[in-house]
Amino acid sequence: MPVRRRARSTDVVVTATPATEGLVSADDLHPGLHVTAVGSDAEHKRELGSGVLEAADLVVVDSIPQSVRLGEARAAVAEGFDPSRLVELGQVVAGDHPGRPSADAVTICDLTGTGAQDTAIAALAVRRAWERGVGDVIDT
Repeated sequence: MPVRRRARSTDVVVTATPATEGLVSADDLHPGLHVTAVGSDAEHKRELGSGVLEAADLVVVDSIPQSVRLGEARAAVAEGFDPSRLVELGQVVAGDHPGRPSADAVTICDLTGTGAQDTAIAALAVRRAWERGVGDVIDT
């Protein structure tokens, strides 16, 4: 199933690709969707299309300066996205930011790579998906 069609029919999308143009578009977003993009870790990479961050209710990043330099926020800021809307993951984890504002909120997490944090998140996500017997691997 194509990525865009899958994004429109699921609650969680995780992109981990070397893509250079958006795989998920603003048109793919729907109430309650969460997207975690981990592949954009260099100036030439991009997994989320124009307007995706702007359309989200909450955009969380691992590191604001790093995401604005290398991540999905880089392209979004160049297109007019206000970087003051970015929230660091550490703020959410520490309870300094409430995180998802509602069950219908569209949330985006842009992880550019902070080593230990990436490994812990990936291991937990895979383990929980296998335990629940959910998820699909899409070979792109």
